[in-house]
Amino acid sequence: SAFTMVFSTLLLGELIGARALKLDRPTTLLVTTGASICGVSAVMAAAPVVEEKGASGSKVSSALATVLVFGLLSMFSYPLLWLLPPWSSLSAKAMGIYTGATVYEVAGVVAAGNAMSPEVASAALLTKLVRVLLLAPFLVALSKLANKDGTTASRVQTPWFAWAFFGVCVLTSFANLPVWLVAAASKGSSWSTALAMVALGFESDIRAMRQMGWRPMLLASL
Repeated sequence: SAFTMVFSTLLLGELIGARALKLDRPTTLLVTTGASICGVSAVMAAAPVVEEKGASGSKVSSALATVLVFGLLSMFSYPLLWLLPPWSSLSAKAMGIYTGATVYEVAGVVAAGNAMSPEVASAALLTKLVRVLLLAPFLVALSKLANKDGTTASRVQTPWFAWAFFGVCVLTSFANLPVWLVAAASKGSSWSTALAMVALGFESDIRAMRQMGWRPMLLASL
């Protein structure tokens, strides 16, 4: 379910965004990436991939805005949806898979799942982690899609950081790392993400974001 959701969202998002809504391809792919994998982290990872010199701050900011808006909405709305048909007919496991396959952020998946039941939360988190593990192959597919018309780069870009991410996932799955090392790495990761967001703010152009208008939000809602 996670594999199907991730790559079908990529293909449908590119089709709807670039062709139907007439968005530029980098913005389309960034918005689609945020919905497909893991929200903010995925958008930040995809920014250097969708354009040869990296996506502009305005494009990245527009994609992040869709992640924050719809991530927050889904976190609060999913527990309510499970009370209404047809979602009310789903088992806890099925609702967990649906939640993990569609909610943007890991934190949102945990919050929405626990608001329903521990069984929903367990299935949701497992499904979400499978989506996160697909980040590396997803970015490779994304780079090929971004370069398919030959105008964004002279060759297919290989996102080395995606493979590094995958390697760390494998390492932590099979090796018992010291607790202090995991805690320090997690803290460092949080600070790095915060600094990246600050740098993004310096690069963002509010006027350019306004010119994009409602189309990124509409794409994310679909």
